[in-house]
Amino acid sequence: MSRLEPRLGYLAESGFQHAFPVEAMLRVAPGPLFTTGQRLAERFHGRTEVVRVGAEGLSAALAARGVDVLVSSSHLLPPAMLRAQAPGLRVVFVSHGESEKTHGQGARPQPSWQVMPVNAQFDLALVASHHHFQTQVNPRKELVGYLKHDLFLHGGYGLRAPEPGWVLWAPGWGRHSSVAHWLDAVVEATGRLGLRCLLHFHPHSHTTEPHLVQRAQALVLRHDHLRLAQCFNVLELMARSALLLGDVSSVTHDWLMFDRPLVFLDHPGLSFPDEKRLFPVGRALRHREELSRALGEELAEPARGSAARRQALAERYFQLDGRAAERALEAILRWWHGPWAKGP
Repeated sequence: MSRLEPRLGYLAESGFQHAFPVEAMLRVAPGPLFTTGQRLAERFHGRTEVVRVGAEGLSAALAARGVDVLVSSSHLLPPAMLRAQAPGLRVVFVSHGESEKTHGQGARPQPSWQVMPVNAQFDLALVASHHHFQTQVNPRKELVGYLKHDLFLHGGYGLRAPEPGWVLWAPGWGRHSSVAHWLDAVVEATGRLGLRCLLHFHPHSHTTEPHLVQRAQALVLRHDHLRLAQCFNVLELMARSALLLGDVSSVTHDWLMFDRPLVFLDHPGLSFPDEKRLFPVGRALRHREELSRALGEELAEPARGSAARRQALAERYFQLDGRAAERALEAILRWWHGPWAKGP
């Protein structure tokens, strides 16, 4: 007798950056969303069953709903904890962003997420990029492609014309963030050129570095062209922007899908050469006095660097065909009916 299909569920933390893998997967595989965040629960209400529960109650909630396979974007909610009251649960990891952050935060930063010990606890890791497939330490891994590109393609975001003069600044957080080093210069340069600057802080910045957010909020009161943006789906904001200011956030790779100008803001916090791997694809700046000229030139010639951007996008991700979610589901079912059917 063939094994029945598994009951799938999804797990996302509170941050909006955890939303897109769920959104992409729901297109091909419906299932309940388990989340620790109120805002995320509100966003998915009416689209699928939503179970909002604290971390300590997750395992019981999963067991109560008979979830067989949980697709999770979290390293902070480890599989061992999730299986406590659901011993047969299979936990599949899918990243909510594959950036060039080769090391984490702190004065002596540890290696970043793809080599964290918790990776070995996942029954399967679904990976988007060739580079992260090579560095992901879990041997149970499959290269499926980028779920956010699915949303980009099926949502028609690349067909939308940008608003003239809109500059999106989407920095990383902690030591990776360019905000502390570049905030005044960006506000001054964009204002002088008559541009609108949309600063989209990383969700972690609001809790780990609120002083930077407050500093930016104070500048908004004095500069009409500066806006703080917080977007559930950052593709919506990208589609309306003509240029991206970035550092090492995974958003810089997302931006390649739009094939529009990209300016990198270098700073001392980016202390590992691999974190600047993408810099040659755009225009990398080290000095504030370079910014006004760079913005003006890049916006005047948006096709400059197009070939390099397209090549970088094609080389990074596996099969940009809008079917990453289908391949992810196929991989889960293959493991469900294959290796997992034989036991632990």
